[in-house]
Amino acid sequence: MRLDAKGYNLIELMVVVAVLGVLFAIAIPNYYALKARSQEALTVANMYNLEIAMINFSVDHQGIYPQPGDDAEILTIVSGGKYPENPFTDAGEPWIWGAPGGPPGTIGCAPGPSGYAKGFEIWGMGRSGQLPLVLRNL
Repeated sequence: MRLDAKGYNLIELMVVVAVLGVLFAIAIPNYYALKARSQEALTVANMYNLEIAMINFSVDHQGIYPQPGDDAEILTIVSGGKYPENPFTDAGEPWIWGAPGGPPGTIGCAPGPSGYAKGFEIWGMGRSGQLPLVLRNL
């Protein structure tokens, strides 16, 4: 057996594998946490876009806010006629008219105290329930 052989022995390779295992054990949970935060941030961005569309609609209609059934006109204001993309499913999904609820990434609009024509509340659902941000125009 030659003592001056080039290459790595088994111990050195096992140390490298152990170091890589530790790095992956640290990195993978951080990746998933960051992904969840970015999905909720995109849901909030969709909420703001819907709020802007609702306000633009009211400007065009003498201060009256949209109501259920006005989706087609709101879509022309929001994102080029397409429903916002749900960041959890990567599919364009319509918003919900009414009380908060639904799967993660869902956004919706609830009426204000005097009905849809006078005000609204925009809500969104995160991974673990309703997001703390509720946009109101009452």
